[in-house]
Amino acid sequence: MTSNNELVNTNKTISDINIVTSIGWFVVTAWLEKDSNSSSSTTKVMVITSQNGGQSYSHPSQIVLDSNSSKRNLHLGIIPVHVYATYEQDMGSNKYDVFLVKTDDGGLIFQVPSINLSHSPEAVGDSILTVDPIYGKQIVTCFDDDIRNYSPSKIVTGN
Repeated sequence: MTSNNELVNTNKTISDINIVTSIGWFVVTAWLEKDSNSSSSTTKVMVITSQNGGQSYSHPSQIVLDSNSSKRNLHLGIIPVHVYATYEQDMGSNKYDVFLVKTDDGGLIFQVPSINLSHSPEAVGDSILTVDPIYGKQIVTCFDDDIRNYSPSKIVTGN
């Protein structure tokens, strides 16, 4: 079902918009939001939810409390009641790690703090989130950006 309602009215720079739906009428939309296009502008991870198939939405809320750094590559995954988001966060010197944030109540309240999944000594990139619909495992793949050894990594976590 689609909605003619405007989801967000903002003068911020928005990127990485992701939408997931679950069984029934539940819709989660998340995006990255910056105050400006400047590379030094901090990035927030924002979310809105709908419990009625997109007829109405919650107010946007920030699901990652650390807004002091750059973030990129946002992904969402969902199984009934559980919503997962991964993103890459600048850890300084343009070195990114992969983080996971989740909710066990259908996207209403995300657990903080986010979990650093990669803890990589090198920068990571090209991360992707997949959620196994049967067992609820989150599977995150990414590449370590070591120029000498550009190799894929896989991280599997529980639900």
